[in-house]
Amino acid sequence: MPEPLEDVLKSSASKFRDLWCFTNCLVAIDGKHVSIQCVINEDSLYFTYKGFHSTVLLALVDAEYKFMAVDTGSYGKIVMAMSSKPVVGEKLETGTLNVPPNTPLVENAVPMPYVIAGCETFPLKIYLLRPYSKHHQGGDESKKIFNYRLSRARRVVENAFGILASRWRVFHRSLDVHSETAEKVVLASCCLHNMLCKERNPPDEIELCPRTSSL
Repeated sequence: MPEPLEDVLKSSASKFRDLWCFTNCLVAIDGKHVSIQCVINEDSLYFTYKGFHSTVLLALVDAEYKFMAVDTGSYGKIVMAMSSKPVVGEKLETGTLNVPPNTPLVENAVPMPYVIAGCETFPLKIYLLRPYSKHHQGGDESKKIFNYRLSRARRVVENAFGILASRWRVFHRSLDVHSETAEKVVLASCCLHNMLCKERNPPDEIELCPRTSSL
């Protein structure tokens, strides 16, 4: 899976704007627990709070359900906050992921940074947005609208995981292979998923975002 270039990320941002009504959003991020068989001598490391052994797939997904970057092999017991591997975590922290320069949200406005849409699991960063908590949201209608918009954008990564598991039924059960082999299976599945997604552009179920809606 090639590293996303600046032009590719710009194209993804324009699709998030047109399809999901979220401006300056490059990709959505989330993690998936891939169930694996108990690993000898490492069973406690891969055991999750969900009650099974797993390896974590952390993914950046574009507006059309394609994987832009993936990180696999983290222990299942680790809470999915941010990966420490170069593809996702380190490159985002150091600003070396070919992120385009700041762009105004509307014409003649102050340039704003491009961001990644994430859930409440992830920390709030300059480059990563998460929803307002119920405590801070209160009765503020603008915050409710923001959470709704962010949810629409972030949902693409959840849909991508669902499509991945539906296409490759091996993810409906525990992978009975060594952890290193499981990582290769996940990476190969993500690459094949992207190849199949190119046959549908845009996906049939996506409709252009209405511009007149208050949400």
